[in-house]
Amino acid sequence: MPSRATVQEFSDSYPFCHNGFRPIMMPKIVSVQHSTRRHLTSFVGRKAELNDVRRLLSDKRLVTLTGPDGMGKSRLALQIGAQIAHEFTYGRWDCDLATVTDRDCVSISMLNALGLPVQPGLSAIDTLVGVINDARVLLVLDHCEHLLDACAAIIDSLLRSCPRLTILTTSTEAIGLAGELTWRVPPLSLTNDAIELFVDRARRVRSDFAINADTAVTVGEICRRLDGVPLAIELAAARTDTLSPVEILAGINDRFRLVAGAAGNAVRPEQTLCATVQWSHALLSGPERALLHRLAVFAGGFDLDGAQAVGANDEDFEGYQTLGRFAELVDKAFVVVENNRGRAGYRLLYSVRQYALEKLSESGEADAVLARYRKHLKQPNQVVRAGSGGVRY
Repeated sequence: MPSRATVQEFSDSYPFCHNGFRPIMMPKIVSVQHSTRRHLTSFVGRKAELNDVRRLLSDKRLVTLTGPDGMGKSRLALQIGAQIAHEFTYGRWDCDLATVTDRDCVSISMLNALGLPVQPGLSAIDTLVGVINDARVLLVLDHCEHLLDACAAIIDSLLRSCPRLTILTTSTEAIGLAGELTWRVPPLSLTNDAIELFVDRARRVRSDFAINADTAVTVGEICRRLDGVPLAIELAAARTDTLSPVEILAGINDRFRLVAGAAGNAVRPEQTLCATVQWSHALLSGPERALLHRLAVFAGGFDLDGAQAVGANDEDFEGYQTLGRFAELVDKAFVVVENNRGRAGYRLLYSVRQYALEKLSESGEADAVLARYRKHLKQPNQVVRAGSGGVRY
């Protein structure tokens, strides 16, 4: 049986003068709005945080948002980028490094995000420098933690060579460059933002979900128990389609008693998220869990055809049944829906994918799922894009 590691490894315009030769005419940046990522769920709260980071970016050229998985670093960075893109002549440029595992592919992924090829005779980083040059651009570089050395080298080169470039990164830890300003993303405010997020996401699966004096107290306690961690709150809110807030709170408390006991009563945000994923996963039906585990082979984004090709198994359910179960996974916040260049795409949340990969490796069907995955990738029009990775929230 393949290990989780084995499964993950498999799935995972400006003139420019070069070495004194005749200048190579580089493509001009005419618009980078096509490179932006758009979530189909609303951004909730964080007014103070948005203002704080915007103020920092007005004075600093490199700002890194840090914090554990599930804290909302990516959403905050993308929201800030959307708000201030108009302040940059050529807007903002988003690059997600979640699935890039080779340090040599970082600069190539950045070019792909801009929709540009490497120029003949030049390295990817030289091409980037030539394209950006002195253009005023905001680069949002997401998920740098597993490629710190490579990101540090590229960012340092870009900032030195492109005097009007500003970079906003997200990482679980600092990039480690001189002049970098790190800003730790806090949990949501328990008095306002956390409750607002719970209600907003609950109404996505149950339009008549109402907040009153009784439910407000319970929802507030759920958010407090989840330490204001956004992803944990979203997963809990998604269960309101079948559970009352009181039942959700009871289920969370049961799961957290086990976690707290193992952790010596000191539960960290990472453990809060892990316990919430485990609890919500346990509430899925058997076929829903099986589909989720199979979808974990996608390190990056996928479409409905991919979900059906990898998720369907004639022995338990057929392709047409996959769509219904897939919709349930979307409703229950296990799968993120994004609008990417005008097309709907799907991704597994990073923390959910790690858990699902473990379950897939334990299921005994990893070989069969990987075979379907390989077959799907061989189909016409299936393009694997570097850097179009699975989301870390």
